[in-house]
Amino acid sequence: LFVSRAKGAPDLSDRESVMDLSQVLSQAQSADHATRTQAEAFLSNAERDQTAPFSLALVGELANQTQNVHVRQLAGLQLKNIVAAKLEEYTEEKRQRWLGTVDAESKGHIRNTLLQCLLDSEEVVRHTAAQCIGAIASVDIPAGAWPTLVGGILECVTAAEVPETSKQAALEACGYMCETLEEDALNQDDTNKVLTAIVDGIKMGRPEPTRQAALTALQNSLEFCEKNFESEGERDVIMRIACEATQGEPKTRQLAFECLARIAALYYRHLAAYIETIYGLCMESISSDSEDVGLMAIEFWSTVADVEVEIQEEERDEKLGNYVSAAAKGGLVHRLLETMCKQEEDADADDWNLPNAAAVCLGPIAQTIGDEITELTMPFITSNIQNPDWRLREAATMAFGQILDGPEQNMDQMVGGALQILINALGDPHVLVKDTSAWTISRIAELHPAAIPTPLVHEMFGKLLAALDDEPRVAEKASTAIHHLTDAREDIAEGGPWLTQELFAALMEKLFQVTQREDCRECNLRSTAYETVNMLIEQHPPECRPIVLQCTTVAFQRLQATYSMQIVSRDDKEDQDIMQALQMATLHMIMRSCDDGDVAPFADEAMQHILQVLQMRLDTATPEAFTTAGVIADKIGATFERYCTSFMPFLLQGLENLAEYQVLSSAVGVVGDVARSIEDKILPYCDQIVQALLAALQNAQLRKDVKPNVLAVFGDIAMALGKNFDKYVQATLMVLYQASLADVGGDEDMIDYLNELREGILDAYTGVLNGLFDGGVPHLILQIPVEGQKVAAQGLLEFLEKIGLDDNKDMAVLKCAVGLMGDLANYLPQMKNHLKTPNVFRLVEQAEQTADQDGGDQATAKTAKYAREKISM
Repeated sequence: LFVSRAKGAPDLSDRESVMDLSQVLSQAQSADHATRTQAEAFLSNAERDQTAPFSLALVGELANQTQNVHVRQLAGLQLKNIVAAKLEEYTEEKRQRWLGTVDAESKGHIRNTLLQCLLDSEEVVRHTAAQCIGAIASVDIPAGAWPTLVGGILECVTAAEVPETSKQAALEACGYMCETLEEDALNQDDTNKVLTAIVDGIKMGRPEPTRQAALTALQNSLEFCEKNFESEGERDVIMRIACEATQGEPKTRQLAFECLARIAALYYRHLAAYIETIYGLCMESISSDSEDVGLMAIEFWSTVADVEVEIQEEERDEKLGNYVSAAAKGGLVHRLLETMCKQEEDADADDWNLPNAAAVCLGPIAQTIGDEITELTMPFITSNIQNPDWRLREAATMAFGQILDGPEQNMDQMVGGALQILINALGDPHVLVKDTSAWTISRIAELHPAAIPTPLVHEMFGKLLAALDDEPRVAEKASTAIHHLTDAREDIAEGGPWLTQELFAALMEKLFQVTQREDCRECNLRSTAYETVNMLIEQHPPECRPIVLQCTTVAFQRLQATYSMQIVSRDDKEDQDIMQALQMATLHMIMRSCDDGDVAPFADEAMQHILQVLQMRLDTATPEAFTTAGVIADKIGATFERYCTSFMPFLLQGLENLAEYQVLSSAVGVVGDVARSIEDKILPYCDQIVQALLAALQNAQLRKDVKPNVLAVFGDIAMALGKNFDKYVQATLMVLYQASLADVGGDEDMIDYLNELREGILDAYTGVLNGLFDGGVPHLILQIPVEGQKVAAQGLLEFLEKIGLDDNKDMAVLKCAVGLMGDLANYLPQMKNHLKTPNVFRLVEQAEQTADQDGGDQATAKTAKYAREKISM
């Protein structure tokens, strides 16, 4: 019966089919691929085509006390997945299907059954029901479709006759609900009910599992509680129960400190009355509690320090409480330094433990209190950085590395004095000391390159080269240090020619060797070494150009080797993908860093490899190959046309690949590169290119961060085609007009995206206008309708006015808008009076003012001068 029905939507209207459902749920977990695939198809079809009866059947299985517990759990998880998507792009589809296809009666039955399941005797059923409630609430509550849920949870938690296990499940449901809801989804009455339930669940005397569920719910609900924190009485209650919970069982204490850290992030401005109490609780837990609890106590202070850094950098409009400074002087820094000395001998490189957490916390503290950190740490550092005990040596070295970002006084002197010790420590007998020393040198190179004494440069690189042969964790840090040193080469040794041809050759040879070590996959060593190779290529001095060009041979040979790799597992396939991507990235950097004439001799061979990589359609290598092709087009110009017959089919595949946004984004970029390089020779391919771009814009699955680039590339095509763009101009102007209507309201999280979108639209308009002018037909903008009788020029003026009135536009948008205004006045004189209207012309005035601001943008001011001249002529 299952086999016959799996091909289509199952009929779930009778008991026989429901009995089959339990079998299908089990088969969906089968190790046998064919059985599992067939069952998954059955479930997927049922979810899509019979959402209501399928949901009823699933909740029935979850509630069926005669059924196997495992099957009940599977049914509940399947029900949760009807409304909850693992991938963001399917979330809206599932939400609409639930809201639009499941009738009110069915929803009511499902909700009531799930609430009843919170009373079930089986823990796994209660837990699964809580997950389902949270998932369905994330859809229903914003739609106002489950108004009784929060009251029901409160009643379950506070009713004396409800078993404690069910109270715990109700609090779990509350936690899942709050985790998925947006912060404005709950009204204040429901928020108060949620907090009442949580406070009741956390109070002293409750069983620890109930308190833990309540603390999790509290952490997830804090974003809703702004008004409650404004009330001193309600705030006191929340803070009291959170602080009291730090005295429960270890898991309860851990969750309590997590809540306190979250409160610090959200409601820093209200901490003053409680910070002294929390300080005492944290100090005790850091020194004597279990590791999980101590970690979260440290996290509290890391969070407070992060907030104070944001306030100092004016990223948050709050009054600085200076809690970190007081805590640091009061003993927190001393406690962190003590904790940093408790390293385990055999700790893995990626272990997250108390010493590592203490070290990481020291960093934002240094950023917050600046020069004060020097007085609190340097006595410990100077007395222990050469201590016979490796733990003290490593802790002192780590402390020095952590405080490099913050203090300003005497930093050059401190760095200069410590560097010789750090260089010597690269040969320390203990791996952790070597590892931390290489990391600290890397930090110096990144933050204070000018402080590196010239006489130590040669010795430092000699020791770093030797460290590349060390254990992977040490070699990775040494590679990163070389990366930062290379990036800052003009600041090191007063800009002298320290990166000699001999040193450059030695570094490149050793790094390429590192990428082929048997253990190069550990600690991200291979990727880091390739990144350092690429940085050396990017920063190479002119006399090293022959060495850089020789690297193409290495990349070609390694690419060739990937084509014959034996692929027997998914890991093999991923390794092949990564290797090809790394080689393509290296080729890209070589060509980008060299002159046009250097690229031409090996362009044919590079394109052959690009085509072969694109044919394999691997996830990571494909976008890298497209990007590399774009650089070739940029370097060899019109000559790139000879590759188009072979290359364009792959480019079109990339433009149609909405499922992999990295591929689509890189393909869009290449369209612009090729259009600029071969100009109107791209015309034979433009029908398909434009069709693919328009289809992408119309597809709801297109990621929003790709859309600006898709819009902008129409400008590149228009510039390349000139008059020949007229066949695409109407469709282009319509999509640009529609995109220009986008607005994000008061959503601050979307402001950056809106600026990127508008910059893409302005780039496209500029390209289209210039392309039409070159073709002698700029007047088309005055004639082509975009909405009813409204022509493109009217829509464009409305767009410019909207930008003029927007206080959140960034400098890139302002510059693009003003440049476009100048072009409009230059190419279409009849638009000058429209451009002089106050709400549009204010863009020019705003751009002119940027030259007088701190760090004034002269390029924008120059563009404004051009626009004013053209509009005023």
